[in-house]
Amino acid sequence: MLLGTGLFLLVLPLVIGRDEGWPAWSFAFMGASPIVLAAFAGWERTRTQRNAGPLIDTTLFRQRPFSLGLLACLVFFAGVIFFGLLGLNASSSSASVAPQLRHDLTAAGVPAPAQRQITSRFQACFSARAHAKDPTAEPAICAAAARRIAASPAPEPVKARIAAAVERHALPAARLADFTRSMPTALWWQVAVFALALFLCSRLPSLRVDEATP
Repeated sequence: MLLGTGLFLLVLPLVIGRDEGWPAWSFAFMGASPIVLAAFAGWERTRTQRNAGPLIDTTLFRQRPFSLGLLACLVFFAGVIFFGLLGLNASSSSASVAPQLRHDLTAAGVPAPAQRQITSRFQACFSARAHAKDPTAEPAICAAAARRIAASPAPEPVKARIAAAVERHALPAARLADFTRSMPTALWWQVAVFALALFLCSRLPSLRVDEATP
C-alpha cells in the first residue's frame, strides 16, 4: 500500500503535470512522495529484521553489486530531457527574436503600441506551442492572436505584412533559437549521464568462475 501510494504520488504529476500547467497539487504530490517511500523503506526494514516476509529484502542494498547496478540504471534512464528543455527555453528564444519582429512591424507601418501587443502575443503563443501536448494543434492563445489581427482596422496589405513578419520570419527564427539553445545543454547532459552510468558499471565487481567446478 505504501509503495503504490508513493509511486502514484511521484508518477502522476510527472505524467500529467506539464499538460495541466504544473498546478500546486503536482508539486505537493512530488513533495509527499519521498516521505511515503521513506515510510515504506522503514516498514520493509523492520519486516526484514523480524524475518516477517518483507516485500523487498533491504539487506540487498548492503550488497555493492546490487546497489551500484540499481544506481547505474537510474542514472541511465534519467538522461532523456531534451523535449523538456525545449519548453524551458521557449521564453528566452522568443524574446531573442522580438527586436527583429518589432523592426519588421515598423517597416510594415504598424504603430508602436500595436507592435508591443503583437510581440507580446507572439511570445505567449510560442511558449504555448512549446509546452503543448499536441504539437500539431494550435493553442487557444495563438488562435485568439490571429483573430485580433484579422479583426483590426488596419489595411489588408498591412495585415499581410504582419502575418508574414510573424509566421515567415519570427516563428522560424524562434524555433531555430530554441533548438540551438537546447541542443548543447541536452547533449552535454547526455554525455555526463552516460559517462556516470559507465563509471558505475565499471565499479561493479567481476564475476569469478571457480575453475575447479566441472
